[in-house]
Amino acid sequence: MEKCKISSEAKLCSGRGICKCGQCECQNGFSGNYCEYDDNSCPKPNDQLCFGHGRCIRGQCTCDLGYSGKDCSCKMDDKDCYAPYSTEVCSGKGQCICGACVCDTKKGKNETYSGVFCDSCDDCVAARCKELGNYAYCNYIHRDNKAICDRDEGSKVSNIIVEFANKSEINGPKLYMATRCMKDLETNNGSVMIFKYRYINRDLKITIQEEFESPPIANIWNFIRSNVTCRLSSPKGYTELHLHSTALNALGVSLYCYLPYTGFNSRVCVTTKKFSKNRKKPFSSAIICPTWELNPRPVAVLSAIGLVLLIGILTVIIWKILVDMHDKKEYKKFKDEALAAGYDVSPSVNPVYQDPCMNFSNPVYNNQCTT
Repeated sequence: MEKCKISSEAKLCSGRGICKCGQCECQNGFSGNYCEYDDNSCPKPNDQLCFGHGRCIRGQCTCDLGYSGKDCSCKMDDKDCYAPYSTEVCSGKGQCICGACVCDTKKGKNETYSGVFCDSCDDCVAARCKELGNYAYCNYIHRDNKAICDRDEGSKVSNIIVEFANKSEINGPKLYMATRCMKDLETNNGSVMIFKYRYINRDLKITIQEEFESPPIANIWNFIRSNVTCRLSSPKGYTELHLHSTALNALGVSLYCYLPYTGFNSRVCVTTKKFSKNRKKPFSSAIICPTWELNPRPVAVLSAIGLVLLIGILTVIIWKILVDMHDKKEYKKFKDEALAAGYDVSPSVNPVYQDPCMNFSNPVYNNQCTT
């Protein structure tokens, strides 16, 4: 019977089983040589024993295949770290840890990428739009049969929702926060297809504009930042942007944009297109995200300079007044102390002072000399 006790003072089989032939037969929910382990005492994330991905044996979680950790909550598979219709783990800007993306730090900056799949950044927009462009166009062509576009994509499109909207709807408040993209349709008289995408939990929702749009006459325009508008001329209130991009400078144009926010060195993505003479079909295009140097408006610059000068002048005047007041106070103090010591400090001629000017009379002047 002693073989069924964990110690001499303990109960047989810890009071959780019966002793047969020197071995404990434990009740359901208990395990161990002496039934000392409670198989319901393991971690219960979300009120699920071992997160529902393992069994509690001898007081510890024994995880199912594909899971790890003390509570079996760490998913070892990285399939949930792929953005819908993407071939890169965490969009190539993070690491998959326990089935979730941990985003990298941006090079040269003290900030990290963001988003469920680390794809929320200015630099990511153009690449993501290009990645989704063909899939969106396929769904436009096969509007009533999404399965045709999904056929060869496998799990990449398992959680993609596609919907259609007219031009006013796609530019309306419901889709204001969605990211705007466009795809060149060179086989359709150079038209462009507009679509937007956004994430709902981990699902990707693509909204495609029903109407195609004609290519703009200008050879540069902005589609990426919906709150930035650009023109080739200089409308009132617009500020010139100097382009720091060989591809854009080669076009030989000046671009003026209206930025509803302040600050210089703003980042704006633009699509460049060079058209043939009839301006119907583009023969080259590119999406570029240069760093723009915002040339501040003259009024703003002059106002800032004037304010700095005014503050400087007022500071000098105030300093001079304070110095004079201090000197006057100190002189009065000196005068009082000198008078108390018997010195006359009133304005007078210094007794040791000698006038540098002297008078001499020439005795022979005007025949006044005597012999």
